Amino acid sequence: CQQNEKMWHAGTRLRRIRHVLSPLEVSRRSMAIYAVGEGWTGALGEKYKLQTIPGHYDEDEVMSDFGGENADESGEINGPVMIYHYDDVAQGAVGWGSTAFLDTQGQIHQLGRPQDLMTLFRMNRLPRIIRDWANQNSDPSETTFVGRMTSRLIGFASGGDEGEIWATAKDLSLLKEWTKVDYTETDETSSKASQPVGDTAMTKITCSAGVTLMLGRSGTLYATGVNNRGQCGIGDLTNNVWAPQRVKGITVSEKKGTERDEQDQPVVEMALGFQHGYALTQSGQLFSWGKGSRGQLGRGMDADQDATAGRLDLDFSVVQIASGNHHGALLTDDNQVYVWGKNMGRVSEDEKASKKSVDAEVPEKVLGLPTSKKVLQISCGSHHTSILMDDGSVYGIGIASDEAVPLLDPVEVIPAGTIELPVKQFEAHFDRTTVIDSEEQVLQFHLWKDETLREHAFFTPAYVDTLLDQGQSIEAVHRGWLHTIIVTKKM
Repeated sequence: CQQNEKMWHAGTRLRRIRHVLSPLEVSRRSMAIYAVGEGWTGALGEKYKLQTIPGHYDEDEVMSDFGGENADESGEINGPVMIYHYDDVAQGAVGWGSTAFLDTQGQIHQLGRPQDLMTLFRMNRLPRIIRDWANQNSDPSETTFVGRMTSRLIGFASGGDEGEIWATAKDLSLLKEWTKVDYTETDETSSKASQPVGDTAMTKITCSAGVTLMLGRSGTLYATGVNNRGQCGIGDLTNNVWAPQRVKGITVSEKKGTERDEQDQPVVEMALGFQHGYALTQSGQLFSWGKGSRGQLGRGMDADQDATAGRLDLDFSVVQIASGNHHGALLTDDNQVYVWGKNMGRVSEDEKASKKSVDAEVPEKVLGLPTSKKVLQISCGSHHTSILMDDGSVYGIGIASDEAVPLLDPVEVIPAGTIELPVKQFEAHFDRTTVIDSEEQVLQFHLWKDETLREHAFFTPAYVDTLLDQGQSIEAVHRGWLHTIIVTKKM
């Protein structure tokens, strides 16, 4: 079919630059990235691919002090492991099966499966013994039985030239060590010719389910990763976008065709959902692209997806944006919060008996926030939105963690006086939100329906004490599907 013809057009093998630390570099380090969670995804690197590092799940036992070592006498790992150490970390990020960071020179480094999603889902369903065997035999070389079979499956599924497709896929599907994105390559795997990246350095990065967004110093937005639902926003559907391409459609131009697609508005903020994305421009306009079947594009679309970014028709200016798996949120310049997408719509009086919520196809104002307080920040987890107020209190809406019911009236999850402003980090993740305040206090909380649980909603993750005991201060926490990274700085 036409889509299959577009999906794979193998091109040049992309060059990736691998950074190996010298002893001098290690001795100079003051920042580091630690990790906890499932190693089989590849997001913790080759060394930990057969191990689970305790700390990602609430029930995990993490030793409070292990003298700087990461294993006990039996060899079992019992605390966070260091996966990167050098004084050049500007921002960290996690995808569903990948880890990434932006360095101080504007270069992006990736680890794990930044271009993959289905493999993660399939491997997650396997018994551990089979999954470990697959990881031990993950040599992509076509000289191995596994490599030959995988090559043929990829070629058959994509309908393209088996050898050329495999050359790209085997290089980029699983990154076993830190790998720097090469901005100098153009992606010829798409059926549309791509332009070379105009920026040599990036200022922001965000990751999701096999997709990476990167913002150049010029304000130009680029995407790479899985693109079967248009989630890269390049104006075309393909299996993967292997090299960074410009997101198309971020424009106010009335021109038609190809010229209309070219970005003419500088982007200042970006966000990714499960299979969709958002971009906020300098002028306060919001654009969306990707899958839209549950209203997550916020444009009232009838179409299931849109591979080109489109502008939301809003009568106000936007100053902040955030995205959950299938919903979005924004903050206006007059201190109003809006949400839209899956289960974010209020039901009518006639529907209340049979429904608790509906999908909101366009942004709807959040009602019930205290009018005497100003909103400082918003952030979305998978199914919830957290709202930080100017007195340090935090409110939440969305799907509760203890019972899958929508809470569309804001509930207070952290009272005023708990968090010391200004905060160093306020970031919602999959099932919770992390706050790091000005006193270095690290708190996490869920959105609970049960009021008793809500009274004890916030806690400090066990790995925090472990790292503090090693003389590390916590700069940021980024929690993904099956792993968490902690960016630290030597105290």
